[in-house]
Amino acid sequence: MRGLRAALPLFVLLLCSCTVAPPRPAPEADPAALRAEREARVQAIRDWSFNGRVAVRGADVDPRSVRMHWEARGERHQLDFMNPLGQRVAELEFDAYGATLRLPKEEARSAGSAEVLLDEALGWTPPVRSLVYWVRGLPRPERIRAQDLYDERGRLTLLEQDGWLVEFDRWEDAAGVELPRRLTLSHPRLRVRLLVDGWSSGA
Repeated sequence: MRGLRAALPLFVLLLCSCTVAPPRPAPEADPAALRAEREARVQAIRDWSFNGRVAVRGADVDPRSVRMHWEARGERHQLDFMNPLGQRVAELEFDAYGATLRLPKEEARSAGSAEVLLDEALGWTPPVRSLVYWVRGLPRPERIRAQDLYDERGRLTLLEQDGWLVEFDRWEDAAGVELPRRLTLSHPRLRVRLLVDGWSSGA
């Protein structure tokens, strides 16, 4: 019995020495680093497409909603607009050299930019060349802008650029890259909401 009592402190000491220390919490990721990593990965994707729905409301335009398919192959973009029945109502193609708009039962129209064509057709000018970046959750890099807001994962939540206020509030993982699911664009007397149904990327 005395031997057992004498060995007990030594046993407790050995037991304590074998106790595994709790793991240290991983350091929190730097949002700025996450932002830079995400933007680099998105910009590296040259081919991408999505299906979505667009709703436009404003004091100077008739309320309208259309379905849209946007496909990008490098610098070349094609946007198909369909009515709720799936019938194509407009097709827009553009790249760095110009744009072409096709409407049913009308001759194709071409111009130096998509903005010029859509202004003639719609009576207002969607910021198409900025949307190339915004729909992917990126600011247009060559434009001076106010301070953007990002979340803790390095994703844009609010962007002010080209006279538009752009809100991002839903995201989707597409081939390991997070891309926007819902954007709301606000301009004086005009509001545009884009809901993406599904992304496809060449990542």
